[in-house]
Amino acid sequence: MGKDKDVLYMRGESDMKANTMTRAKQGLAALVSFALIFSAPAPAIWANAAAQSGVVTTVPAGIGSIGVAGVAGVNTVQVPLTTLTLPHQDLLSTQFPTVNLKTTLPDIQAQADLKAVTAVPQTLAAAPQGVAVERHPVIGILNALQKSGGGDLIQKFGTASSPDDIEAIAKALPEGAAKDNLIAFARIAATQGGAGAGAQAFDGVAEAKNVMPVAEAAQVQGVWGSLSKSRLVPSSLRRYAAQKAESQRQKAGLIDTDALKVPIEKLRWVPNPTDLPASTREIQGREKVIVGQQTALEALDFGLKMPGPGYNVIVTGPAGSGRETSVTRILEKIAPTMETPADMVSGTNFSEPSSPIILEFEAGEGAKFRAAAGKLIQGMAAMLPQVLNSGEIAQARKQIEAQAKAGMQAKQAELDAEVAKITVRGEFGVKISIQQTGEDTIGIGAVITHDGNPIQREELAKILEGKGVTEEELFAEVQAAAQPFMEQYAQMLQENQGAMGEAQEKMMQLQGQVVTNLVNQLAAPLIKTASGSKADPKVMAKFKQMMEERQAAWEAEVAATKVGPFTLMMQIGDKGVSLGLLHEGEPADAKTLAALQEGGVVGKDVSWKDIIAQAKTAAGPLVQKYQEMMSEIQAAYQEIQKKTPALTPRQRAAVSYAKALMTDLVRNHMIFVSPEAREAGITPEKRYKIGVVVDNSRTQGAPVIFENNPTFQNLFGSVEDAGEIMMSPNGMMAKKQNPGGPTLVGGSYLKANGGYLVINLNDLVREPNAYPALMRMVRSGRAEIIEGGAIGMANGGTSYSMPAKVKVVLIGSPMMKMMLRHYDEEFSGVFRASAEFASSMKIAADSVAGYLSFMRNIITRSTGLIMEMTRDGIAEILEFGSTLSGSNERLSTQFGSVASLMREASFYAKEAGRDEVGGADVQKAIAQRLNREGGSARRMQELYTSGTFKIDTQGYKVGQINGLAVIGDEFGIPARITAQASAGSAGGLVISADKVAGTTGASFNKALAVLEGFFEGLFGQQRPINARVRISFEQNYGGIDGDSATQTQIYASLSALSNVPLNQGIAITGSADQFGNVQAIGGVNHKIGGYFDVAKVKGLDGTQGVIIPKANITELMLRPDIVEAIKAGKFHIWAVEHVSQGVEILTQQPYSEVVRQAAARMGKMGAK
Repeated sequence: MGKDKDVLYMRGESDMKANTMTRAKQGLAALVSFALIFSAPAPAIWANAAAQSGVVTTVPAGIGSIGVAGVAGVNTVQVPLTTLTLPHQDLLSTQFPTVNLKTTLPDIQAQADLKAVTAVPQTLAAAPQGVAVERHPVIGILNALQKSGGGDLIQKFGTASSPDDIEAIAKALPEGAAKDNLIAFARIAATQGGAGAGAQAFDGVAEAKNVMPVAEAAQVQGVWGSLSKSRLVPSSLRRYAAQKAESQRQKAGLIDTDALKVPIEKLRWVPNPTDLPASTREIQGREKVIVGQQTALEALDFGLKMPGPGYNVIVTGPAGSGRETSVTRILEKIAPTMETPADMVSGTNFSEPSSPIILEFEAGEGAKFRAAAGKLIQGMAAMLPQVLNSGEIAQARKQIEAQAKAGMQAKQAELDAEVAKITVRGEFGVKISIQQTGEDTIGIGAVITHDGNPIQREELAKILEGKGVTEEELFAEVQAAAQPFMEQYAQMLQENQGAMGEAQEKMMQLQGQVVTNLVNQLAAPLIKTASGSKADPKVMAKFKQMMEERQAAWEAEVAATKVGPFTLMMQIGDKGVSLGLLHEGEPADAKTLAALQEGGVVGKDVSWKDIIAQAKTAAGPLVQKYQEMMSEIQAAYQEIQKKTPALTPRQRAAVSYAKALMTDLVRNHMIFVSPEAREAGITPEKRYKIGVVVDNSRTQGAPVIFENNPTFQNLFGSVEDAGEIMMSPNGMMAKKQNPGGPTLVGGSYLKANGGYLVINLNDLVREPNAYPALMRMVRSGRAEIIEGGAIGMANGGTSYSMPAKVKVVLIGSPMMKMMLRHYDEEFSGVFRASAEFASSMKIAADSVAGYLSFMRNIITRSTGLIMEMTRDGIAEILEFGSTLSGSNERLSTQFGSVASLMREASFYAKEAGRDEVGGADVQKAIAQRLNREGGSARRMQELYTSGTFKIDTQGYKVGQINGLAVIGDEFGIPARITAQASAGSAGGLVISADKVAGTTGASFNKALAVLEGFFEGLFGQQRPINARVRISFEQNYGGIDGDSATQTQIYASLSALSNVPLNQGIAITGSADQFGNVQAIGGVNHKIGGYFDVAKVKGLDGTQGVIIPKANITELMLRPDIVEAIKAGKFHIWAVEHVSQGVEILTQQPYSEVVRQAAARMGKMGAK
């Protein structure tokens, strides 16, 4: 667990389900990929909800809250802007006296004006053991899809076209929260309706129309009709009358089914060649614009400009629709007009190293401050040892030491003379002995002397012979005589220690003043950078010259002052004046005076005390002159300050921090020269850390950061050098804090402070903990740098936070936005601005012009990779754009795909030796692309052509029909559907063999209920229906879902009930409601293409074709070969509004008569 601390702020190919089918007769083992997805309305272009490939990583979210609120139990401490006081206190073991920073510095007290914001290191609570990491529902769903079905389920999820499709996918997941969440999401999306937010995830929902049946059968009339119904008439007569009445009944005629054929011009949009330039060379270049996205651009412009919290931007739309390009272009205009944010610099907090100080500087000044601080540290390391060992300092030390020793020697000499006078019994003397008896103790003893020399005990015994005194008696007498002097010696030693302490203090004062002078000298560039160089350089240079001249003059006067034979030496510090004497450049003391007296240079009547008194007298005027000089210098500096603009708050904070740094350098200068400090791990490099967290030196206006690799560290930075892992004596691992605290490295979020951070949403949610961390910072308005990154966030690492104002722009899919809004209750509150890019635009003169402009620009920018294009090449590109949109009335806005095709077409044109891209080159590029990606389609075609999959494309059959399906949103295939009618009502009117087998999805099951509703409305108004139809999708070895086979099942069932055969050459696709109205479906072009390819192989005789919903006409962009076959009358496309029209196309009988026959046959089924 960390500690709460403060930081100061100064489609890829979808693999389908496979089953192995053995055909012994044919010897064929086929891996069948068959997923009948009768899709919901329109070409569903879901934005990618998950990656095309790769494992989706998990992002933990908070327990008990949707989204990211409270992830991992984070308890954030908010720290406002406060005034930071860095007290003068010892940070290391050595204490140095307070020093005087030179008055050349701005008049700011060191540390007192340092305003900073604490980037508060806070403890992030670790996630409880055993709790699943996968907590965010969106990411949980994606991971479950990946684990359960690999790329298959994720691809199906990305191409799902309705809520029912989503629910069907959910059912493939194992039981658990992900499955439940996805099912709930699908059902909520279904309840939101076609115009709501949910429907926006399904692109292009077509609108269905209710169309009544074409005709109703006429009833029998006249006498024969009345007799056929009368119970008074014998049964044989009633039958005869019924036959006569039926023969006379007026029957409805067939409608003109040719009128339902789709006109050639509606099968595929082809641009008018006369409206196109002869070559792309003729296209006028114009400003880069995003075509067909005016509404989205206006919304995006609003979101990017709208100030205030909560107005972050979510940009959605298909890839290649210009989302990122639009964001880039708008920001290129907005950002330069905005204020450039400050640089951010982190530095050691000398009072609390674990909480770095954050300083702000004008853009570009942060790096200068760091460089100036670095030069100061380097200068100290290089010059301090030299200065401390220089001759001047060494001389001053010798002087102080000599003075102290001279005093001590004089005292001892005086005391030794007194002891020498002691006599015991007339012949014995005493000498005081001083010896160190222990590490911290000194022993004082008396030694017996004889004739002035110490004697040994054996000698003493001989001397005492015959003198009538014992050794013990002599020792007692000597001890008594020496005792007073021993006490005086002890007192002298204590006084000597005091004198040495005073000398040491003087030397430390001297050293401190020297270090202070050096720091002041080296720190001048740092102070200049911190203060913004407000003063006039010429004025400051003149002031400096004046100050140096005055000081040099005073020092010269001191050096010229004589005290007898000696030269005066002065050192003025905070604690007063230190005096010294020199003789011939060397420190002088009492011994020097005695030597001069012996040499006759000085009279013997002059004492050392007299010399000291003279020195003090001579120093008095010099001290007065020094004080006057400093007052004049200070007054001159104050005059300069009055004319200098006031410092800004940022500059005051920077200057204050610079002074705090200088003070710490003086106090702890021994780390530059002490081996002991280095051995203890205290080095200048570790103690003094100045780092640029955010550098805006190259930023003009607001920063715009596009984070293309949004890992946790890239987004939010990292904490370095927070401490060293040490092994404790008991074998435990412990973290030793570095003396200078941690180094903060800013990430994209902090670098975007004051500007914009643009991230791809799909990439963001894949990174562990990145989305929850981002949401927390967006909500709080604070950037965080978390020690240990994503792991530290989950396990309770230390977080350093600081204020940050960032507008986040997320670029993703409509589906992802919808899911986040649903599962993250706070998402909408912080992403209030939304811009939705459409996947296509209406075909019009301006949109075509936009395409042409795009082509011109992409050719120009490609520098030869994309060649100029001819008129027919341009036309083919436009047709591709329409095909890509899935409509003959729209052009795709996915210009990335268009650019790729242009480049591939250029490749084939170069291969053919042409200098321009023609229509044939574009067609070849499309064909080759389909060939490269069409392996699954070719394998499916082989199954049909080989007869492995049975399909009839000619003739008429009762209860059999060809439906159409799309495999993986890539290609269409036909599906043979059969129906058998029988008497009975058990189990319902319609029984699905596939549903009984458990292979159907929710949408398909709903379609079965619609099917029953249709027949109940048709036949069950007067009495219960005593018949049933069993329907089977033949050779379906996988799952089946969707409702686009509803119309097809109605035809097959009605054929089985009426015994009327259906044209096997016609395939059908289309949903239907309970009234028989035909409704739009998706994948219409793929479905028609898939059936055409099968029918072509089996042989086109003019009876083949496809019935589609009328609502899908605008989505037709059929392949050119299909259009040509239709023109030749070999293939047909009918568009119907009601199943009654389809019945007449398929049976060539009036709908009403088919219904009448079905009713009659059903009546017989119910008869006993």
